[in-house]
Amino acid sequence: MGKDHINDLLAQNDAMGIRIYLGENVLDDGNVHIMPVLVAANSNTDDIIGIVIDDTWPCPQLCDPHSPLI
Repeated sequence: MGKDHINDLLAQNDAMGIRIYLGENVLDDGNVHIMPVLVAANSNTDDIIGIVIDDTWPCPQLCDPHSPLI
């Protein structure tokens, strides 16, 4: 995901931060991948669901092979 997606979340009215949920994505081969789902949160810590980011890149598959995180 690019920084434009993050900026779009934070540009929503009353957005004070980002909340990350863990969602399930069933792939064409039947495998289930746990994927982050991002939404903005307002000053009352309520979700703002005007924009939901749920099209992130799965890892493994689209990973940085040199990352110390994997």
